Amino acid sequence: MTPSSAINRKSTSPSIGAFGALANGGRYIAPYAIARIEDRNGKVLAEEAPAKEGDESNGARRYPYARAAAHVVGYRSARFGSAGVEADAAGWLLGLNQRTDGVQSLVTQVRDRKRSLPSRGGDVILSLDIGLQQRAHELLGDRKGAVVALSPRTGEVFCLVSRPTFDPADLETILAEVADSPEGA
Repeated sequence: MTPSSAINRKSTSPSIGAFGALANGGRYIAPYAIARIEDRNGKVLAEEAPAKEGDESNGARRYPYARAAAHVVGYRSARFGSAGVEADAAGWLLGLNQRTDGVQSLVTQVRDRKRSLPSRGGDVILSLDIGLQQRAHELLGDRKGAVVALSPRTGEVFCLVSRPTFDPADLETILAEVADSPEGA
């Protein structure tokens, strides 16, 4: 299944975003939004947290179903990069309507004035059903394992759960703990 058959794109309203600041040397020059990731029913799986005046976390990503969808949705971090749909669909989420070689490459192109940013990104809609995803996550409990539910006819992925899991919003803390543990990564 190709990324274009697995997702749909739609535009979203602009807001101040982390990428806008990152691409402009840490200064917010113009409003910019990294769009949302949604399930098949329009439930938001990842979005930009609302910007607050004077808050250093402006543009941080919010993951309402963090642990249940972490392995699919992935994460976006200024320090650790991105993974999952956050990485694979970065071009669409940033409004480029194409894949990118990575956010860092895009930041470099913008800083070098080889590319400009659109004022808004495009939402990515997955075939995932977050209700089914949460139920599978609950049924696994504390056991290690995975649950997959898909349509053999269309290839749509309705559920893709893996345990152990993590909260993408706590990425900095998690990776610091792993680095400090005797077992390492």
